[in-house]
Amino acid sequence: MNRLWLLGMLAATPVIASANDALMTFQQAPALICQDHANKEACFTAIQGLMGAVNGYAKLNQQCQQKEAQGAEASAQQCSDVKEAMAYLDSLKSD
Repeated sequence: MNRLWLLGMLAATPVIASANDALMTFQQAPALICQDHANKEACFTAIQGLMGAVNGYAKLNQQCQQKEAQGAEASAQQCSDVKEAMAYLDSLKSD
């Protein structure tokens, strides 16, 4: 049940009014997700790596969008890959 609550909170993060609430949700995520995992350390590492990767892709996506808006050349393959990854992440959001 805690995992479902956490995933719901993460999906709703863009609409959370307070940045402090979002920060607390992100900080609590690994502990809540990994609470029943047999190897908590490995689970924490995986969750933190995933969060870092999503953050990196979000930054790359923003850069690609800015380059497109400015009419600048962007690495077509990299931006295509980033768009695909972001579309997948968007598909995970609950309505």
